[in-house]
Amino acid sequence: MIADATELKVAESQLNIIKSALTALRHQLETANPGLLAITEKVYIRRIEDLQADISRYLSDPLA
Repeated sequence: MIADATELKVAESQLNIIKSALTALRHQLETANPGLLAITEKVYIRRIEDLQADISRYLSDPLA
């Protein structure tokens, strides 16, 4: 859970890094090994969803 603006910036940075990593992974594996991609990308997608949810909760909190 994000507690302040500093943690928000860290979460946003992590989100960007993971999105970039997922894009690179897809570029490397989508034709070379689609089976491995299907398995591996699930972890990245889950982390992206978790970070986006944390960011949304923080931004919608009236006390933030």
